[in-house]
Amino acid sequence: MVTEAKDNGRRGRRGDTSADHLQRLRANKAKLDADKVEREQREEAAMAKLAESWSRIESLENDGEKRVAELQAQIKQVRAESVVRVERIRAEQAAALVELHKAGRTADEVAVLAELPKDRVRRILRSAAKSDSSSEQVVGEKRPPAPAVEPPERNNGRTTVEEASAGLLPVPGRVGR
Repeated sequence: MVTEAKDNGRRGRRGDTSADHLQRLRANKAKLDADKVEREQREEAAMAKLAESWSRIESLENDGEKRVAELQAQIKQVRAESVVRVERIRAEQAAALVELHKAGRTADEVAVLAELPKDRVRRILRSAAKSDSSSEQVVGEKRPPAPAVEPPERNNGRTTVEEASAGLLPVPGRVGR
């Protein structure tokens, strides 16, 4: 029995000449090369899109950072302006507290009237008294003497911290009644 060689697609057909075979090989190569060219074109297009998208992302990020920096500068400016305005208003408040105190109210009474902590009112009044004395020294004027207030009997002639900070000092030579 004679066995025929199996055609497993690797060989040319029987009876083909080498030229026919070469032509089929070239056709297969051309098909593969065409697929390769098409693939390379798709890859090039995809890489161009990728590069362009990176460029757009970088541009957007730079624009975003620039905008954030501008907004942060605006925030800083608004905060600074706000601090200045608040300081002006606090100075107005301090002047009003001093006027209440000069009108004869104690530091504790001024604190109650202003609905502020006593320590804060005392600090404001002390600061105002210091700035008054320093500004008067610069001008060369003398400050009028503080009115003499007798100390309360309950302290046996001693001045309390509150009275001292409020400017209520005992009259010299009078120790209790």
